[in-house]
Formats: sequence, C-alpha cells, structure tokens
Amino acid sequence: MTTISIKNAKGFSRTDFKDIADLQDYLLSLQLEREFSEDFIEDLNQREKDILSNKVQTISWEKVSAKLDV
Repeated sequence: MTTISIKNAKGFSRTDFKDIADLQDYLLSLQLEREFSEDFIEDLNQREKDILSNKVQTISWEKVSAKLDV
C-alpha cells in the first residue's frame, strides 16, 4: 500500500481505491462535475465566433486524418 497526502482536497468523498486506474477514474469524475467559469465560457464562445467567421485559419479534417493514416 502507498500513502498519498493531498492538502486542501475539498470535494473528495473517497479515500480508498482499488488501483491507480480507479483513482484516475475518480479524479476525472471530479473534474467532469465542475462547472466552467464565466471567463472560460466567454473565451470558448469567442474562439467559436473567430472560427466561424474565418478569422482563424484552420486545417480540414481530411488533411489531419491523412497525416494520421486514419
């Protein structure tokens, strides 16, 4: 058994995990429950507007997937 200490671990309801994958799943679930800040939402909305208005040069999925051999 390994002991890990986390300072200010607010929101943790579990302290015992089967393995590292179980801990990772739990940590991911905690992040998914959090809501986005207003600044983050505003930034995403601005990025979407920029992309839709062609202010930002993008690469098509076809070009990306061709490089990945998908």
